[in-house]
Amino acid sequence: WGEMHPKVSRMLEDMERSGKSLYSMIEDLLDVYRLEMGLVQIKRRSCNPASLLEECCRDRELEADENGVSLELRIRGELPDIEVDRKQLSRVFANIIGNAVKFTPRYGRVTVTASMKEDHFHVAVSDTGIGIAEKDIHRVFNKYFRTEQAAGFKGTGLGLALSSEIVAAHGGIIKVESVEGAGSTFTVILPPGG
Repeated sequence: WGEMHPKVSRMLEDMERSGKSLYSMIEDLLDVYRLEMGLVQIKRRSCNPASLLEECCRDRELEADENGVSLELRIRGELPDIEVDRKQLSRVFANIIGNAVKFTPRYGRVTVTASMKEDHFHVAVSDTGIGIAEKDIHRVFNKYFRTEQAAGFKGTGLGLALSSEIVAAHGGIIKVESVEGAGSTFTVILPPGG
């Protein structure tokens, strides 16, 4: 076939990236449906939460560096192993940390803090990003909902809905505090059994 013209090569790369993005969106949509219908089995295994969070942060380091955003993980005290579905919980933290990085402007900061409080596992993901308008806070976990501030950013409005369903399936809660223009903090709280 010989060498490919650079324009053709770029076009094929763009097509592959678009295909992966579409596939990911379809998977998210199907997973939200499966979780709502109780069709997804949460496979609990003993998991070290510190290593799970280290992996999720490591996966977002390149994106943070490219965006000029500082990403820091703080583990407070000893974190005992928890019984969770590592794969599903990784999706939750990948989504929340990814959103924090995406919506934080250059020279901003994303901090992931993990601790045990009253026998519950707490992870707070705080950023210095664009924040969420007060009128929208109660809707951020709704399927397809995107705030006005998110206009111009890529996304489907499914990530937080999916994250909320996964956390609920573990018997936990996810909550958000935010100030428009000053950043957000998403906190995941899981019971001792995960």
